[in-house]
Amino acid sequence: MKTVSIEKDQAKLVQLQPDPRGRPREAIVVLAGDGKPRVYLNECKHIPIPLDAGTAELLDEDSGMLFCGTHGALYRLEDGYCVAGPCMGEALDPLPFRVDDEGHVVLDEDL
Repeated sequence: MKTVSIEKDQAKLVQLQPDPRGRPREAIVVLAGDGKPRVYLNECKHIPIPLDAGTAELLDEDSGMLFCGTHGALYRLEDGYCVAGPCMGEALDPLPFRVDDEGHVVLDEDL
């Protein structure tokens, strides 16, 4: 289990177990506008590569949305829905999580 503390205007990466083919995977943890956390797989819907391309830069400064540094796609924090870019109309893959008594996001790294 991984526990993450998240604040408004942050996006944090959490290492997950590799996928079945041995490729590394990460989760993106964000706090949406409604004050509730969301967790998504760090993988663009246009081409399956990490949104940040290894830079850990995930939030667009102007819109406050998640963005793909390679393709320029913008994803809403609330539902991971792509509103601009080559994968418009698709959504990031949500990952299961829970919030503990102290307000931390808890996720299973073996997802």
